[in-house]
Amino acid sequence: MDPSKEASTDSENVPAQWPARPRLVSPRGCAVAILGLVFASVMSLAIVRTRNMPTAKTAPFWGPEASAAIRVGRPVELLRPEGSLAVPELDFYNEGWIDLTELRDLGYFRRVFLADNNFDWQSQGEMKIPVADAAKWPWAFVRFGQTDDEAAATTIAIHLDEGWVGFPGGGQAVRLTDSVLPRIAYRLRLFAKVASESVESAK
Repeated sequence: MDPSKEASTDSENVPAQWPARPRLVSPRGCAVAILGLVFASVMSLAIVRTRNMPTAKTAPFWGPEASAAIRVGRPVELLRPEGSLAVPELDFYNEGWIDLTELRDLGYFRRVFLADNNFDWQSQGEMKIPVADAAKWPWAFVRFGQTDDEAAATTIAIHLDEGWVGFPGGGQAVRLTDSVLPRIAYRLRLFAKVASESVESAK
């Protein structure tokens, strides 16, 4: 038998070795892309919801970073009032803070503090606002989380009886209107009360 033919036959029986198909996108790349799309969707929704909302007065009152945190920052938390016991399901992010992030009407809650017409701007003036302290109730302290890795969380103070709003430890305040205050105060009081009663009922 011709050796050249034998060699040719042997080479034909060897299966072809194709290189592995390269990955078009790595798992990390997919994760980054998904997170980017989610963030873009949240920002787009916030822009649409606030497009017609007057903010000519709240924007300078809060400043750009605080305004952005109120608009889209996560998580959103309420400093637990003194005497209100902790509930693990509600202290998801930070101990001592009640998680409000999953509230069904959180969008309304955010817009209250951004729209000009929710405040009585004639009342704006100097006022000593206490620092965030659980013992200062009915001063309620709501913290809006980061909007990105570099932004700091923003905490605002709301007096649930008189309607004054400002930064904890700050010297400027403005009142919520009489029509808005009861709705916000009711939500915050209810959430703190539910947190306390949930623990008592579980015992």
